[in-house]
Amino acid sequence: MPEGKSRPMGDDELDECLRALAHPARREILRLTAARELPAGEIAAALGVAPATASEHLKVLRKTGFVVLTAEGTWRRYRADLTVVERVRDALSAHLGPRPEQ
Repeated sequence: MPEGKSRPMGDDELDECLRALAHPARREILRLTAARELPAGEIAAALGVAPATASEHLKVLRKTGFVVLTAEGTWRRYRADLTVVERVRDALSAHLGPRPEQ
């Protein structure tokens, strides 16, 4: 595969990613972590949820690849992987086909 290109997303993977993005808190986590790495405690505080709730949302986003965990000593920081967002967009575009002329 050429440098800078990722593999196409299959239907099952697309479905899983769309389910992950269906929850507004997960979309907010993605927005928060797109600009910079954040610890889970800051994410929980920004969402106004318990740390355990934020952790469950982060688990779903990590499983689908939307966020990446960086561990430094006892610190755990999360950041968005926007290439996954691009892959979802590309998969949806391919699924919908070309746009009709307007």
